[in-house]
Amino acid sequence: AVERPLGRPIEQHRPDDRHHCDEKGRPYQGPQESEHRTTVASPGMATLQSAAPIFPTADLEAMRAHYEALGFDVLVHGGGYATAARDAVRIHFRLVPAGETLSPGAAYLASDDADALHAEWRRAGVGETSDLFDPGFGVWEAAHTDAEGNLLRFGSPIKPQPARPGAALDAGPPKLGTIEAK
Repeated sequence: AVERPLGRPIEQHRPDDRHHCDEKGRPYQGPQESEHRTTVASPGMATLQSAAPIFPTADLEAMRAHYEALGFDVLVHGGGYATAARDAVRIHFRLVPAGETLSPGAAYLASDDADALHAEWRRAGVGETSDLFDPGFGVWEAAHTDAEGNLLRFGSPIKPQPARPGAALDAGPPKLGTIEAK
């Protein structure tokens, strides 16, 4: 197996995809992915290109209205199946027959601006969107739950705060046993 960092050019694998570029001109893989490594088994093997959760739903039309309010394009297919798409995100839905237990699913969505997405989804007025929070690893996150309990957790990297004037001159807190000159 050959390891390679994500974030290296991959146009040869997905020539029809539109990529945003980072500061070095490389395709941008998403806010959290650049620190992860991936394994490519061998040059002759197929390349995985995406993943989509399959969420259960008891009501395809209610699900459609919910996810359209969140900005997704939703297609209800025959046979109790539907797909939702927004930007690079795809979610699939399967109709749960009456009497079958509905076990909700979950997915994490990387965003370029969790604040903006949070405000947008709160304005949509569907489901429940939590307050934004810092889980402690450099990402600003929130969660959205639909009426059937399916969870979309989303986040973006915490933006560095601009340095305030004179910050480089600050000596920090006084050390014990020292006296500050005033």
